[in-house]
Amino acid sequence: NFEMMVDSIATHNPEIIKKLISQTLKTDLEEEEIHEAHIKRLHLGIKECIIACPVFLDIIDCYKNINLHIFDIANFISKINQQQQIYEPYSPPV
Repeated sequence: NFEMMVDSIATHNPEIIKKLISQTLKTDLEEEEIHEAHIKRLHLGIKECIIACPVFLDIIDCYKNINLHIFDIANFISKINQQQQIYEPYSPPV
């Protein structure tokens, strides 16, 4: 997602921005699934999950926050491009 965000800033390509927003929403769903799977393992009493729980949950939160910032940046770029119509012509690589 980070690479797509950088590309969207550099090229002002609206297709990259749309894809980035879509991908970030998908990532949110994946994060929820990872979190639920971890909770299920905790309920099963898996020792390693219990020991690693605080670190694992912190990593999930960081992952979620990074993607939230990427989503916000993509939305901001999209809104600016729409308001100011500053789309530069996009020409795909040859």
